[in-house]
This record gives sequence, structure tokens and C-alpha cells, in this order.
Amino acid sequence: MADLNGDGRPDLALTSGSIQTDVKGLRLGLWLDADLPAGPAGRALVVAESPEWARVAEVRVDGTLVPARTIGGLPAYALPAQAAQVSIEVPPTDRRWFLVQLGLVALAVFLAVPFGNRRSRRLS
Repeated sequence: MADLNGDGRPDLALTSGSIQTDVKGLRLGLWLDADLPAGPAGRALVVAESPEWARVAEVRVDGTLVPARTIGGLPAYALPAQAAQVSIEVPPTDRRWFLVQLGLVALAVFLAVPFGNRRSRRLS
């Protein structure tokens, strides 16, 4: 499992009591859609992120928004015993930051467009 946090912990893990299983092949980014297999009752999806991340992220299990709880200082989400479709999304928190990024992209495109004709760009 990739360690995107650089702290030696998996990005996602399924826990049931004292048993922990890394979720193989899934990488947490700005969004995640995954089908998780059936498992024991009382299991949870633990995400290797800070509690502040859990305040912003939207975790849905079979389309239903699931509230976060804490396991070992990490956000965790209750999962049903049957197979489930899990989606995690981190929506933008500040519209102004999005507009600033959009403006910078527009400026970069504008500056990349050549102006004038070929003759005016020659050094001779």
C-alpha cells in the first residue's frame, strides 16, 4: 500500500476490533470510489488523515453520508458487514482560492500566446 503521508501508516485500513487490514490498491486523493468486500460486523474504514480533514471530507457508504469517529487519533467511518460501495470526496473549502487558481491558469495561457508576426520577433 502506498504511504502518501510519509509516516509509515497505510492511507486506508479496515478495522474490526483488534484486527486491521490495509485496503490494497486504493490511493486516497481528492476523491475515491471503491467497492469493499463483505466483512465482520462492527468494522470501520480508518483514513490516515488528521481530524481536521474529517471535518471537510464527505464519506458515503452506499450513498449515505457517514459521520466520522476517532480510532487511534485517526478519522474512522462505520461500515456494514455486507459488501459496500464507499465514496470519499474532499470538496473545495474556499471559493476564492478556486477563483485565484483559475485566474493564474488564464494568465499563464495569455502569456504563452505569441503576439505580432514572425518578422517582428526576429533579432536581425
